[in-house]
Amino acid sequence: MSTTLITYEEVTELLRDYPENNLLLNGQEYTPAFVALSVDLAISEWNMIVPMSADTKSTFPMYGKAVLMHGVMWKIFSGQSALYARNQLTYSDGGLTIPVEERWDMYIKMAEMYRDTFFSTAKAMKLQINLQSGWGEIQSDQAAFPLF
Repeated sequence: MSTTLITYEEVTELLRDYPENNLLLNGQEYTPAFVALSVDLAISEWNMIVPMSADTKSTFPMYGKAVLMHGVMWKIFSGQSALYARNQLTYSDGGLTIPVEERWDMYIKMAEMYRDTFFSTAKAMKLQINLQSGWGEIQSDQAAFPLF
């Protein structure tokens, strides 16, 4: 069984996604499947940052939980903004205009904020991992030649 560094419960807690907090919804906004997909996509984005890696839910660096959470939030808000963009509608009747769905703009801004934070912290973390893996010695063909 694969374990993940980020759990559905942690994402729910961070987003405060509880029925009693969601006054305009009937329940929670994010399903466990949507959160799991967001985690997978965030790890995939991590793996594409140079130097490329092949981390999974169970091998993602434990000290990178905050980095991964920023990636998960980016994927959650960008995915949800697609839904809201699809359903954006303005209703007009008798000179009164009412937007029916207007969350797209807020969600896309949050996605951009989390994306920027994810990439800046993930690149710094990848650089540190790369530097740490480079300790040791470098072999040279010139080492076998006598000095005189």
